[in-house]
Amino acid sequence: MSLRGWRALGSIALAVAALAGCGPVGPPGITFGEAVPAATAITATLPATDANWPDACAVLTDAEITAILPQATNLTRTPQTVQIVGDTVRNIAQGGCLFTFDLPDLPDSSDNAKITVTFSSVGEEAAVAAHYADMKRFTGDPVAPEWGATECTYGKIIESTVACYRGNFAFSVSGDSTVGGLDNPARFQIWRDEVSAEVVRTLVARMG
Repeated sequence: MSLRGWRALGSIALAVAALAGCGPVGPPGITFGEAVPAATAITATLPATDANWPDACAVLTDAEITAILPQATNLTRTPQTVQIVGDTVRNIAQGGCLFTFDLPDLPDSSDNAKITVTFSSVGEEAAVAAHYADMKRFTGDPVAPEWGATECTYGKIIESTVACYRGNFAFSVSGDSTVGGLDNPARFQIWRDEVSAEVVRTLVARMG
């Protein structure tokens, strides 16, 4: 495991507080891990219908989340409806998922971190690629190819968002945390680079 996989936030904040003679501020230390994909493949049933669209709440396991954030506890999943606009407007009830969980904080708080996974297109590879190309109008610069997808782009509005495509799937990953040490202007970039990137690696490794 690389050094970046176990970097902890909060040490600087704690040291500054100690020098100032204050009590501890910020988290005891948030540990970031790395992607450990499950063995189960994520496959597409084509043609994709409302009924066989991937269940976003089922594609990321508890073990995969705690591999990325080893201190995560009390994981919950809430389905998020995804609207697909084509020849008709379709509302896919299981197309997105909000994963909420707890991370260590001072004082303790609950549901202080989240990951959202959304499948925006499922279909033949050429159709998915065309959808992604259209979606790029709303995203930023391409990110590093070692994330494993065919291509990913940063979100312009919510900086923790990454939109990607690979094979039969176009999807996005975003998230945030309000724990001390992450509640600063750089928190979205931190979450994107340490969490969203590892979720992308997890998912694409299972997409074949």
